[in-house]
Amino acid sequence: AQLTQLLSQIKEKNGLIAEAADILQEVHVETYGAMTKLEKVEFILEQVRLTLAKKDYVRAFILSKKILRRVLEEENFEAVKIKFYRLMIEYDTHENNPLELCRHWQSIFSTKTLAPAEKAEALQHAMIFAVISPHSNLQQDMLFKLANEPLRFDLPVYETLMKLFTNKEIIPYPLPVQAQIQSHAIFADFNRGQAWLEDLHTRTTEHNIRVVATHYQRIRLPHLANMIGLSEEITEARISSLVSSASIYAKIDRPAKIVYFQKPQSPEELLTNCQSKIVMKVIIVPGNGCTPIACCNWYAWLADKIRSVGHEAVLRDMPDPYVARESIWIPFMKNELGCDENSIIVGHSSGAEAAMRFAEKNKVHGLVLASACATDLGDANERASGYYSRPWEFQKIKANAQWIIQFGSPDDPFLPIAEQNEVAHGLQADYYCLEERGHYMNSDEPDIWQALSLKLV
Repeated sequence: AQLTQLLSQIKEKNGLIAEAADILQEVHVETYGAMTKLEKVEFILEQVRLTLAKKDYVRAFILSKKILRRVLEEENFEAVKIKFYRLMIEYDTHENNPLELCRHWQSIFSTKTLAPAEKAEALQHAMIFAVISPHSNLQQDMLFKLANEPLRFDLPVYETLMKLFTNKEIIPYPLPVQAQIQSHAIFADFNRGQAWLEDLHTRTTEHNIRVVATHYQRIRLPHLANMIGLSEEITEARISSLVSSASIYAKIDRPAKIVYFQKPQSPEELLTNCQSKIVMKVIIVPGNGCTPIACCNWYAWLADKIRSVGHEAVLRDMPDPYVARESIWIPFMKNELGCDENSIIVGHSSGAEAAMRFAEKNKVHGLVLASACATDLGDANERASGYYSRPWEFQKIKANAQWIIQFGSPDDPFLPIAEQNEVAHGLQADYYCLEERGHYMNSDEPDIWQALSLKLV
């Protein structure tokens, strides 16, 4: 193999690229036992490089398949990993495959030995290729993954680009960062640069149409064209392209110039949709000492969120607010707040304990527990509440609730993490143990709302 490679190098130096590639292809190093894994990969990469230089792209792709991607992640393979992905960038540039180019640059970016400047270059390339790739689940996954890279803060232009394409808002074109993005080396490529620049405009238009489709059931074509800054003819063509790729549903009434984005529903879907629009009652039970409840922590904020999507939020001051005795709170929850099998109880701190004791004997639709614990931790006031006077009947709680979500934090100043983990283990809850949340006493708690909102859909 070494002699063959030496002969190939001589041919290449003499300008005989095709002969050099043919000579090297005769050796199948993957069958050699005397060579190390690294040596085999380096030899195959030379085969790929020469076939690309020969413009034999089909054979180059076949040869590249001999290298397993997981092998490139092993220790001491960093240099060949970068060489491999740069060769694949050359191949996929020829194939005009922006999504694969994005993945290659992202793989280079993830290389640990890469210099900071090279990391920034790789991330910039990955972000641009993610944006100009056709819409798909994989493309969206890559887009949001790159949008959350910590290094983006050192690249404000590209951070802005990511925000534009990850927010569900109309994007103006030219982009606010058009001049900086357009000056990137990607768009200076002799063969593909201009086409990729046109793709950037196309992806911006497609993003805007998808945004409109999520907010409108129907819209007049002239109005839509004006919103996204295109002619009616081009707008219609872009809509047709998105429909063909199954990115959106749309029908165009040409005589009336109306675009319909709402898909007609079958009788079965109509029935399901009616069932899904049942108004849920969400009852917020606060921690002890939280009175008036509307002025404490995140309770009123969450109630507003619940009401904004058409569901009922119950937010009332609790009797005995400072000791929060079980003997007072449980009857109040049942008789006054209306907790029943159709209710979701959101309990915080002492409210979480009350919610659990309530569910031991009563059916509920679901439970959201924040800062729940298993014992009184030796606190006299907590002991007086009565919640900790007997073992928790976790099995009964699980049986009486269709689902349970729990939020805890390792840096809770009042509750050891072991206490919170004990509750989560006993309930087998969907457990979110989030850092830097303390006792969940902020004025808003987006994580709680996000988890709850998925149950309200």
